[in-house]
Amino acid sequence: LPSSPAMRQLPFVTLLIAATATVIGSSPALTTALELDRAAVLQGQLWRLFTGHFTHFGSDHLKWDLIGLLVLGSLAESSQRRQMVVTLLGAAAVIGSAVVLFQPQFSHYRGLSGLDSALFGLVVARMIATGWREKHHLSWMIGGLALAGFGAKCVYELTTHSTYFATGMGYSPVPLAHALGALAGCGVVWAAATSAPTIAAASRKAPAKT
Repeated sequence: LPSSPAMRQLPFVTLLIAATATVIGSSPALTTALELDRAAVLQGQLWRLFTGHFTHFGSDHLKWDLIGLLVLGSLAESSQRRQMVVTLLGAAAVIGSAVVLFQPQFSHYRGLSGLDSALFGLVVARMIATGWREKHHLSWMIGGLALAGFGAKCVYELTTHSTYFATGMGYSPVPLAHALGALAGCGVVWAAATSAPTIAAASRKAPAKT
């Protein structure tokens, strides 16, 4: 990834994803060719597990997903870009696979909302971890409330079968995708936090080189 000071400050990964989704959204042919088509995936078109996230069911669906992406992506990328990329790649694979394997009622899946949820989990889990480590109670309390609110949103979508933000005309929400995305983001932060003490302890034990 680019390492110049300007590129480190610019959320170029977020902007690239947003631009890609916008271009695909303007082309019905591209949308159909790249959407997560369950039958096509089962026939071996595994790339759709990733490309399906860039496709959308109309402009309102795209608009809300882009708003979430630009806000959460910028926050996540400003601190640790590599961690964000790992989160997005892992979440894309897990969400796509889970929809195909466990949600047979959905023949097609589109949207960035699962990845937006992964970014949400990443940002909020960082807030909680930092607040806990630095004994900043307000930070982890706000983070905890944010996660609780997200959980309530998933329950709302699951029970009403309607979206909370977008109009949802012609498609249904997939709460499983949102929950798995958030768990992926939280999981990356947890893995990083638990590995840090091990790395530090190994560094202290390593013999000095002269």
